[in-house]
Amino acid sequence: MKVLDVRFLILAFVLGSGLGAWGAWKWQAACYGLQLSAQALGYQREREQAAQAVIDWQTAEQAQRRALEVRLQNNDTKIHKELSDAQTSQARLRDRLATADLRLSVLLANPA
Repeated sequence: MKVLDVRFLILAFVLGSGLGAWGAWKWQAACYGLQLSAQALGYQREREQAAQAVIDWQTAEQAQRRALEVRLQNNDTKIHKELSDAQTSQARLRDRLATADLRLSVLLANPA
């Protein structure tokens, strides 16, 4: 073999290796890019699910709070009515007692 043939073979081998390495590099970069995009998509879905879970939880908490506020309002109204009725009943009993006391004093003042 001639020196020129050996040099040509070495040059062909180096160029072939370089092109092969460049092709492998590009192929790996494309595969890695696909993996990164799949990972980003999975992360995005996970974050959306977490956000939706927080929104659902917040909605449930607001509904519970509204229900509690309604119950408290109804309870306050009921207690206010009971207190008002008790005060009215107490005033009525006080008036009846005063009337009975007056009648008794009149009866005792005028023995029949």
